[in-house]
Order: sequence, then C-alpha cells, then structure tokens
Amino acid sequence: VDFIKFLEAMAVELNIDLKIDFFPVAVSQGVTSSLFKLSAKGNFTNIMQFFQKLETGPYFINTKDLVIQKVISLEKDGKREIESTISLQAIGI
Repeated sequence: VDFIKFLEAMAVELNIDLKIDFFPVAVSQGVTSSLFKLSAKGNFTNIMQFFQKLETGPYFINTKDLVIQKVISLEKDGKREIESTISLQAIGI
C-alpha cells in the first residue's frame, strides 16, 4: 500500500522508530477507508514534524486519537525521547 510506504519513508527521513498496525478496510457509501494505529518513538521535534507531514500529506486522514508521553531515557545528544500513539482513519486508499 502506498500509504504505508509514505509513513515508513517519513519515519526514516525523521529518524523515528515507527510501528504500524493496520485494521481491515471498510466500505461505506462506495468509499473505502482503513484504520491505522501508529506507534512512534523519537525526539519531540521529529515527532511533531512527522505529524505535520502526515496532516499535510497527499492522503485524506481523520485523526481518531493522539497520545504523547515522555520517555525517561535520554538520546545520545541529551534530548529527551517521546513515545506517541495515533489512531487514524485513512479514506480512499
């Protein structure tokens, strides 16, 4: 799926560890939509850039839930990592 490749490419570009859970496709009134749960880990700035690119990307999405939490461990450069989970519906893919 092109949408999954889009997510994976953004994660690599922004140095984010990304786990993608995919839920079956639903069809309503002739329009397909898929549900995704994304779990991302990285520094705060990169996670926020990931969300911005996701929001402004070429796919129509509906965010269902977003959770961001601080992780106690520090990265090598002294920046704190965060973990985030976003549940979203991708429409028309």
